[in-house]
Amino acid sequence: MNNLTADEAASIMDFCLNHPIKYKRLSSQLLAFGSVGYFLDDKCYEFCEKSIIGEIKSWLSSDTSVVAIGQDIFKCLSGVAYRMPQDMLSEICCQFIERHYSRWYMDMFKFIANHIDLRKMSADSAKELVEHINCVLDSETEREQIKHSPFFLCVLRKQNRALTEEMDKKIAEHLSSYYEGIYKLETTKDENQDIPVFVKEYVERIRKSNETQGKGGFYFGHGTREIATVRSILLGKELTCDADTMDMLISVVADTLLISKEGISIKLDAISLLICIAVKYPEDYTRNQGVYEKLFEQQKTIGIDDNSIISSNIDSISLKIGLQLLYTAMGKDVYAEILELMPYIQGDVATTIAVTNLIVEYLENSDDIMFPSKVEAIILQNVLQLLHSEYADIRWNATRILLTMSRNPENCGIVNHQLVNLIDSNSVYIKNLIMRHLHKMNGITDATKEYIISKCRHDANFVVRMVCDEVEKGVAEE
Repeated sequence: MNNLTADEAASIMDFCLNHPIKYKRLSSQLLAFGSVGYFLDDKCYEFCEKSIIGEIKSWLSSDTSVVAIGQDIFKCLSGVAYRMPQDMLSEICCQFIERHYSRWYMDMFKFIANHIDLRKMSADSAKELVEHINCVLDSETEREQIKHSPFFLCVLRKQNRALTEEMDKKIAEHLSSYYEGIYKLETTKDENQDIPVFVKEYVERIRKSNETQGKGGFYFGHGTREIATVRSILLGKELTCDADTMDMLISVVADTLLISKEGISIKLDAISLLICIAVKYPEDYTRNQGVYEKLFEQQKTIGIDDNSIISSNIDSISLKIGLQLLYTAMGKDVYAEILELMPYIQGDVATTIAVTNLIVEYLENSDDIMFPSKVEAIILQNVLQLLHSEYADIRWNATRILLTMSRNPENCGIVNHQLVNLIDSNSVYIKNLIMRHLHKMNGITDATKEYIISKCRHDANFVVRMVCDEVEKGVAEE
């Protein structure tokens, strides 16, 4: 897909017309349009969009439609949503609700959360969509579907509070547990009052999990990553949690590493949170330095039980590397340990993703954080290899690390050279990631910026061109 041209995309759409069975032909067209729609030239795209939308509306209005088509509609729309008018997308969602096609509500709710924006559609369309969602909330049977994928409610509420007042009341009435939980956490306007309450609640949940996980041979998974959620709260908000709450948080999360029988993913979350506190909340770190030192002194006892039922495919070596990153944040010299451990992740996809994600989270704790020079050299060397991985998640994390390493003037030449290579050869996701950070990183030269913008301005993919346009407008406004 990285090198797909408009003509090749058009030929794929034409090929889908060959299927002799009508409903399978439409299914092929839907899936193809969702896959290559961003690569079509404007004329071909307009023709295909008109045809596809016509077929979708015809399917929605018919009483004899082939049911199987429904599973492909939101897959299709998700693949071209940025190129379609929001009013059109809203209208299709409303028609699904009018027809009471509840078997596809989960697909629709996920689609709304990811691709619908009330602020980018007409006032009438926005009002109509919210009113239809209110009808679903009023229906005892249909609102059950919302419980399986409710996050779109938070998204809509944050987009337009005035328009969603009635919706907010209905959520409080019919989905009270969700309303008092994640919904309130995401949408509260009184953060200084509400957020510390959530932190205390999550600390208590973490403490309880530490005590009960593995007790009596009973192990359980987690529907919510409480530790990761608390880290996101502390990272994204300038909070004033009281000292007692922060002390309890640090103590409980340290116990997750030292004494709990939690799995490796949870323990990696614990490391990331402790690093975040050490970097962003120095007063709380200093006050609890004894707890951090205990983690350093007892590092050989920190591990995971091999419980095959809930064990992760992430190797335990990632936990050892994570601990060394924590000790780095504490100011310890762990160069030799990281040098020894990093080669062990080579070839292990899940472990590489976990470790690179930890490094990303370390570097994104602040805008000026850097590793000690010798540690940075090891990580940079590994990143240069990982940029060529066949796995998109690994390349994504490696690119994020590369961008943050531009803070160090010594890396300037390497970083700029690699960014040019990535823009020339990589996927839409990597290109957009680079463009989003292009004017936020000091180490990227003007020549590199100009080259990247010039390439992306004429990219074959519509989304790359769209993001490039947004970036240029943003710079012009500044």
